[in-house]
Amino acid sequence: MIRERRLLQRIGKLMNGLTEKQRRVLYELKAIKEAMTVHDEKTGVTKTIPVTRNYLVESQIGETSYRAIKDIISLEEVLTRIQDKKLKAIKLMYEI
Repeated sequence: MIRERRLLQRIGKLMNGLTEKQRRVLYELKAIKEAMTVHDEKTGVTKTIPVTRNYLVESQIGETSYRAIKDIISLEEVLTRIQDKKLKAIKLMYEI
């Protein structure tokens, strides 16, 4: 009963929510050097200092095709087998 309900929920999610294509984005943390100007008030000198900052940058974007129909069909086959076993158990209980 519980397994049957879970399979029906999975089938419903596949039919309603997932699309045929899924997008995968890979982010990397990269160090970028920048020039920063600093003014010293005591000496009155302005200096340019290199500063390293870390930024999160997209490094790869990929799209993959998702075969939701194959998953739905396999889940429906499993559901059919479970319902078959359930029907056999009900017949057995009726015969007793």
